[in-house]
Amino acid sequence: MTRTIRHNNSEAMSENQAKKWGHATAPDWVLSALFFFTGAHAMTTQMYCVRELLVVFFGNELCLGILFGCWFLGIGIGSYCGARLRMRGIALMTTLTTGVLALGLVSWGAVAVARLLRYALAIPLGGSASVAHMAGGSFLVAFLPGVVIGFLFPLACAVLQERDSAGRTIGWVYLWESLGSLGAGVGVSFVAVPLYVSLTVVSFCALPLFATAGIAALLHRTSRALIRIGCCALLLAALDAGCLSTGMVSRFDNLLRELQWQTLKNGLTRVAERDSRYQRITLAEAGGQYLSLIHISEPTRLLSISY
Repeated sequence: MTRTIRHNNSEAMSENQAKKWGHATAPDWVLSALFFFTGAHAMTTQMYCVRELLVVFFGNELCLGILFGCWFLGIGIGSYCGARLRMRGIALMTTLTTGVLALGLVSWGAVAVARLLRYALAIPLGGSASVAHMAGGSFLVAFLPGVVIGFLFPLACAVLQERDSAGRTIGWVYLWESLGSLGAGVGVSFVAVPLYVSLTVVSFCALPLFATAGIAALLHRTSRALIRIGCCALLLAALDAGCLSTGMVSRFDNLLRELQWQTLKNGLTRVAERDSRYQRITLAEAGGQYLSLIHISEPTRLLSISY
């Protein structure tokens, strides 16, 4: 009884707040930007999940097939759950912005889990990972980001459906998310990967995502919950910017790479490491001898310089 009374009171407060603010909602350009950065961050997350797991499993076609299978399984389950939600108005916008924030955080976790997979999976040193290893590792890394991405798409369509019942729903969301994915695919592959470490790129892509989610929530100011989420999103954006500017993200990325290197137990000391457009290259030292290691299964060409 008490719970019902509280629910009715909260609904009445939301209606009063909506009347007070004149049903204020986020403008179209803010939602379009939100969908754009969601698509960009989803593509960035997918690319780094692939790159990190190729390092762990010394990648091949089977590894990629299992990875994408887990990714699309997550998207399918997330889309199914998101489409079954019967939400409208404030509750719908609140769930959408919360999911966007979750996407920005989950991508960090996916990269970290991928780096530390060998602590959980008994992958033989120097040998090929089994199908069970690939399936378990791919599920741990790619499934949850896929669920969040799939969950967001029907919610974004529902938000637009409330604003414009005549159209623009699925096509509009798909357009802006596709443009974001295209921009991130080109920018990350040809610009970011050779210049910056993985977590720096992921964090940089999360920065406009958090900021846009915060702006959208604050402009859709008919609920205290949305105002709190908006402030939380802007706080995350500020924290993200602070960690990037102080080098904390880069140092944490290097720590994870060192932990990943230790799981190989090869007796070599990691001297330096660099990502290329194709895969990661590591310079290692043992007894005064330097070795260059490339983390792909069958490289066609490798330049080795010794002195």
